[in-house]
Amino acid sequence: MPITTALHDVTPFALRGLAWLALGETGYITRGSYTDNAGGGASQTRATVGTVACRVDPVGGGENLVAELISDRTTHLVTLPPMTDIDSVEELHVGSDRFIVTAVRARTNEQVRVVEATKSS
Repeated sequence: MPITTALHDVTPFALRGLAWLALGETGYITRGSYTDNAGGGASQTRATVGTVACRVDPVGGGENLVAELISDRTTHLVTLPPMTDIDSVEELHVGSDRFIVTAVRARTNEQVRVVEATKSS
């Protein structure tokens, strides 16, 4: 993978070591907003709020027994650059796959940010 692709829209000094080499895919973060439909309900619309380098890994190998933070709904762990602005109300689209964020593992002085997500159709 060319370095220019891996570093596209990423501040190189924010990524520690060679962690950025693992982020070989591009994800699109979407955020929803609700509009009153004047009938007692609301319509949701989603807008892309960011593009980010990422890596998607399925949860497996008994990891859900070791990591206490993994939700029983979580099906994937998504690795992002450190300090990525993402929350559990957002979705991440990678290729044709849509992932609903279930938890964000924010850490102090993080080398990468990991979010838990469930794959949705």
